[in-house]
Amino acid sequence: MSFRIIHTLVRTFDTFPDLREPVMDTLTSLVQQFGPKFQVFIPMIHKVLKKHNFKHSRYETLILYKNRPEDHQEVVTRNPKSRQRHMGLTAADTTSINRVSFHTFKSQLLTA
Repeated sequence: MSFRIIHTLVRTFDTFPDLREPVMDTLTSLVQQFGPKFQVFIPMIHKVLKKHNFKHSRYETLILYKNRPEDHQEVVTRNPKSRQRHMGLTAADTTSINRVSFHTFKSQLLTA
């Protein structure tokens, strides 16, 4: 169902120059809502953006942030060293983390 929304927005972007900014704001909101499920649409959107030589900094920043592999594997904080300290991990331990649930993270914070 999401493909209908996104494809319509991309066609609108391609056809109506006056609506490009609102369309990109809407796509940015959809990136936040869909998370990793949005990745299948990125090449199509990138093609249209490139065609019109259009840049939207918030969308591009969000795409780069959401596509980082570690976002889906562990809880992300602003400072990686603070994340290690809160979880009681050393640098060697962080390479073996596959997934940390919020509950686990919270319980480790409370016991530290």
